[in-house]
Amino acid sequence: MYKLCQSTGNAAGYCYNYKIYTGQRKGDLPATTQVVMDLKVNVVSTVMANKKGMPKDLQSFKLKRGKTAFQSVDLDIIGSLLAMVKRDKRNIHMLSTTADIRGSGKLDRTEEEKQKLTCVIEYNTLMGGR
Repeated sequence: MYKLCQSTGNAAGYCYNYKIYTGQRKGDLPATTQVVMDLKVNVVSTVMANKKGMPKDLQSFKLKRGKTAFQSVDLDIIGSLLAMVKRDKRNIHMLSTTADIRGSGKLDRTEEEKQKLTCVIEYNTLMGGR
Protein backbone atom coordinates (compact mmCIF):
# COMPACT_ATOMS: atom_id res chain seq x y z
CA MET A 1 0.00 0.00 0.00
CA TYR A 2 2.89 2.38 0.67
CA LYS A 3 3.97 2.15 -2.98
CA LEU A 4 0.64 3.66 -3.99
CA CYS A 5 1.08 6.62 -1.66
CA GLN A 6 3.07 9.73 -2.37
CA SER A 7 6.53 9.24 -0.87
CA THR A 8 7.77 12.85 -1.00
CA GLY A 9 6.35 16.29 -0.32
CA ASN A 10 3.75 17.53 2.15
CA ALA A 11 1.42 14.53 1.72
CA ALA A 12 4.10 11.87 2.23
CA GLY A 13 2.64 8.55 3.38
CA TYR A 14 -1.03 9.48 2.95
CA CYS A 15 -3.57 7.81 0.69
CA TYR A 16 -6.79 9.57 -0.22
CA ASN A 17 -9.97 8.04 -1.60
CA TYR A 18 -8.39 4.59 -1.84
CA LYS A 19 -10.52 1.46 -2.29
CA ILE A 20 -9.23 -1.86 -0.97
CA TYR A 21 -10.35 -4.70 -3.22
CA THR A 22 -10.50 -8.04 -1.43
CA GLY A 23 -12.07 -10.05 -4.22
CA GLN A 24 -15.54 -11.43 -4.57
CA ARG A 25 -15.36 -14.32 -2.11
CA LYS A 26 -11.99 -13.85 -0.50
CA GLY A 27 -11.03 -12.19 2.72
CA ASP A 28 -11.56 -12.87 6.36
CA LEU A 29 -14.58 -10.85 7.46
CA PRO A 30 -13.63 -10.39 11.14
CA ALA A 31 -10.08 -9.32 10.28
CA THR A 32 -11.14 -6.92 7.52
CA THR A 33 -13.88 -5.40 9.63
CA GLN A 34 -11.51 -4.99 12.59
CA VAL A 35 -9.13 -2.88 10.47
CA VAL A 36 -11.97 -0.63 9.31
CA MET A 37 -13.46 -0.29 12.80
CA ASP A 38 -10.04 0.71 14.20
CA LEU A 39 -10.28 3.66 11.82
CA LYS A 40 -13.69 4.48 13.38
CA VAL A 41 -15.52 4.05 10.08
CA ASN A 42 -18.91 2.36 9.71
CA VAL A 43 -18.99 -0.92 7.82
CA VAL A 44 -21.79 -1.95 5.44
CA SER A 45 -21.23 -5.01 3.31
CA THR A 46 -23.07 -7.71 1.45
CA VAL A 47 -21.93 -11.23 2.34
CA MET A 48 -22.54 -14.78 1.20
CA ALA A 49 -25.27 -16.55 3.17
CA ASN A 50 -22.87 -19.27 4.31
CA LYS A 51 -20.11 -16.86 5.46
CA LYS A 52 -18.43 -17.82 8.71
CA GLY A 53 -20.04 -15.94 11.58
CA MET A 54 -23.45 -15.47 9.93
CA PRO A 55 -26.32 -16.77 12.08
CA LYS A 56 -27.62 -20.16 10.93
CA ASP A 57 -31.28 -19.15 11.27
CA LEU A 58 -30.79 -16.20 8.85
CA GLN A 59 -29.18 -18.41 6.19
CA SER A 60 -32.36 -20.19 5.15
CA PHE A 61 -34.90 -17.56 6.21
CA LYS A 62 -38.07 -17.45 4.07
CA LEU A 63 -39.18 -13.86 3.46
CA LYS A 64 -41.76 -12.17 1.25
CA ARG A 65 -40.65 -9.43 -1.14
CA GLY A 66 -39.84 -6.17 0.64
CA LYS A 67 -39.49 -7.75 4.09
CA THR A 68 -36.39 -7.70 6.28
CA ALA A 69 -35.12 -9.83 9.15
CA PHE A 70 -32.12 -8.90 11.28
CA GLN A 71 -30.18 -10.16 14.27
CA SER A 72 -27.21 -8.99 16.32
CA VAL A 73 -24.04 -11.04 15.87
CA ASP A 74 -21.28 -11.07 18.49
CA LEU A 75 -17.82 -11.74 17.07
CA ASP A 76 -14.94 -12.24 19.49
CA ILE A 77 -12.50 -9.91 17.78
CA ILE A 78 -14.84 -7.09 16.72
CA GLY A 79 -17.77 -6.92 19.07
CA SER A 80 -21.30 -6.81 17.73
CA LEU A 81 -22.50 -6.40 14.16
CA LEU A 82 -25.97 -6.32 12.65
CA ALA A 83 -26.63 -9.31 10.37
CA MET A 84 -29.65 -8.90 8.16
CA VAL A 85 -31.51 -10.53 5.29
CA LYS A 86 -33.54 -8.39 2.91
CA ARG A 87 -35.79 -9.87 0.26
CA ASP A 88 -35.99 -8.16 -3.12
CA LYS A 89 -35.86 -10.52 -6.08
CA ARG A 90 -33.83 -12.86 -3.90
CA ASN A 91 -32.46 -12.87 -0.36
CA ILE A 92 -29.65 -10.34 0.16
CA HIS A 93 -27.45 -10.92 3.23
CA MET A 94 -25.69 -7.93 4.78
CA LEU A 95 -23.47 -7.10 7.75
CA SER A 96 -23.29 -3.62 9.23
CA THR A 97 -22.10 -1.66 12.25
CA THR A 98 -25.02 0.78 11.93
CA ALA A 99 -28.37 -0.34 13.27
CA ASP A 100 -31.01 2.31 12.81
CA ILE A 101 -34.36 2.53 11.01
CA ARG A 102 -35.37 5.76 9.29
CA GLY A 103 -37.69 6.96 6.58
CA SER A 104 -36.50 6.55 3.02
CA GLY A 105 -38.43 9.57 1.73
CA LYS A 106 -40.55 7.44 -0.62
CA LEU A 107 -44.26 6.75 -0.21
CA ASP A 108 -45.98 3.41 -0.70
CA ARG A 109 -49.48 2.80 -2.12
CA THR A 110 -51.15 3.79 1.17
CA GLU A 111 -49.32 7.16 1.17
CA GLU A 112 -47.23 6.10 4.18
CA GLU A 113 -43.49 6.70 4.19
CA LYS A 114 -41.45 3.54 3.69
CA GLN A 115 -39.16 2.62 6.57
CA LYS A 116 -35.72 1.19 5.75
CA LEU A 117 -32.69 0.17 7.75
CA THR A 118 -29.97 2.81 7.67
CA CYS A 119 -27.42 0.27 6.47
CA VAL A 120 -29.55 -0.50 3.37
CA ILE A 121 -29.91 3.20 2.52
CA GLU A 122 -26.16 3.80 2.99
CA TYR A 123 -25.23 0.72 0.97
CA ASN A 124 -27.50 1.75 -1.92
CA THR A 125 -26.17 5.32 -2.03
CA LEU A 126 -22.47 4.47 -1.57
CA MET A 127 -22.22 1.29 -3.64
CA GLY A 128 -21.36 3.17 -6.81
CA GLY A 129 -18.79 5.38 -5.07
CA ARG A 130 -18.96 9.07 -4.35
